[in-house]
This record gives sequence, structure tokens and C-alpha cells, in this order.
Amino acid sequence: MGATVHVVGNGTVAMARDFAEQFGVRATLWTDPSRRSFALAGLHRRFGLGPKALRAGLRAFRAGFRQGRTQGDPWQQGGVLVVGRDGRRWLRHADAFAGDHADLDAVLQAVERAVAAE
Repeated sequence: MGATVHVVGNGTVAMARDFAEQFGVRATLWTDPSRRSFALAGLHRRFGLGPKALRAGLRAFRAGFRQGRTQGDPWQQGGVLVVGRDGRRWLRHADAFAGDHADLDAVLQAVERAVAAE
């Protein structure tokens, strides 16, 4: 689609390399152990295991996914940002709990809009 994907984690460089190798990440991978970038993006740091997270975990388990060794800050929730080359934010999704993923269709639509605006 003409977009560049960046992944930001919060572990060490060695953890980031392990993550990329384990999951075949081909995107640009960054790590920010200070978590400043997460705070600037408005992503939450909190205990994320409640009923919704447990249901999401059960769904993932039934689909064949298994939780590996936790690396980095276990309380830092993730999210998705779609930002145009001009700095305009097209989408922001801050995970509310573990397993709260952005709607993929919404992400792809935001990428399409951002690329079209260039």
C-alpha cells in the first residue's frame, strides 16, 4: 500500500532481536525501555488482566497461540498509530487491556487514507 511499518517494544535490544526472530518480523523494529514513546502516544501502563483479557487469551489459546516468556514491561499496553509522512495522525488505538487489538479493517482504511493524502 506504500506504507512503512514500525514496531516499538520496551525491552532490551537483545529482546527485540529475539522477538523479531521468533515472529519473523520484517518491519523496522525499535525498542524504548524508558517507555517515553508509549507515554507520548498516550498508551496505557496498567495491569491489563481482567475478564475481557481472559476471554481474549482463551480465544487466542483455542486458535493455537501460546504465551511465551514475558519480555519487557508486562504492564505496558500496546496500541496502533497510523501517521502520515506529514505527521498527521490518521488513527490511534490504545489497548485498554491485554488482547485488546485494533480493528484491522480500520487500520488498513487509515493507511489507505494516509497514503492517498501524500
